[in-house]
Amino acid sequence: MYNKNLYDNVIKGDIQNSLHNICIILSNNENINELEDTLIYICSYIGSFISIYDIKKYNDLILNTKNIIENDTINITIFLSLITKMCILCDIYNKHPIIKTGILPIKNLREKVIDVFDNDTKLSSNGISRFIAIIPPIDSDNYLLSIKIISNLIKLIRSTDNINIDEIDNIKNISDKLRNCIDYIIRKKIIFETQITDDLDNIWFIWGFISILYNNEDCISNIYWLFNYNYKKNKKKYRCGLIYATAINIIYINKKDISKLWNDNELNIINKIEEISLELFNEVKSKNKIIKKETIKENISTTNGLDYINSYIPRINLYHKDEEQVFEERTKIIISKD
Repeated sequence: MYNKNLYDNVIKGDIQNSLHNICIILSNNENINELEDTLIYICSYIGSFISIYDIKKYNDLILNTKNIIENDTINITIFLSLITKMCILCDIYNKHPIIKTGILPIKNLREKVIDVFDNDTKLSSNGISRFIAIIPPIDSDNYLLSIKIISNLIKLIRSTDNINIDEIDNIKNISDKLRNCIDYIIRKKIIFETQITDDLDNIWFIWGFISILYNNEDCISNIYWLFNYNYKKNKKKYRCGLIYATAINIIYINKKDISKLWNDNELNIINKIEEISLELFNEVKSKNKIIKKETIKENISTTNGLDYINSYIPRINLYHKDEEQVFEERTKIIISKD
């Protein structure tokens, strides 16, 4: 279903081996469906921990992934750039880990969100009409429950309307709570009969709620597109992180100044990889063997957990001892700060 080597190296933030993996996959013309599933799985993994501070970077990564899947041609530079961005976000998380969404025991998760659903907020008749496609029939046992969930989620989202952008921690807490609420609903064994699908998995109730409110937002529709791409029931657990990230995006839409795109250090990494991408690919293709790594003393002060990545980038230097000498591989350079 997915390429384990590529997935494992990316989530470790191992940029060198991740780039080697993707070069091998592309040079060998390996299963394209497996590669696409792997990229989506990595996006889902990152979505389980991405914060509102880095959600703009995540949205860039999502758009890149979608464009790669939609494009019939293979652009080596774009592929390696995408893998680099994935490694950067995973490296940030590995240096500053939090509890990923989707793994907290349901009992503990309930304690985090119960206050949201304790309210008796109701939908107006116009509100019910707006969400009629996901509200079960009026004689359903979960009719009133669905209205309660919708109304209280909307109330939580709107709670950011009057919060100043300077109150970044408060905004982050609300985005995290919304993500936990969505996680809680998805994991509860509730059946919502909706008009949008015959599938009774309540994840579609949540997707319907999000789509009705934010269908015109690219950051939402791109994630929804990836979630649905070649979707099968057995892929759900590999894609839930996408809907978790969508929860963060909902708050980001109202508070876009809270998140920034790639900083100078990160752009330095991405640009360097793009510069050497074809050289790297051609050499890996010609040798088709594992690139060796060497240990070098750290000599650059970095931020955002990019100390290793920002200092060392895989690079191939080509040389011959004689006409029959094959290409030799060199795998590191030191990047000086601009």
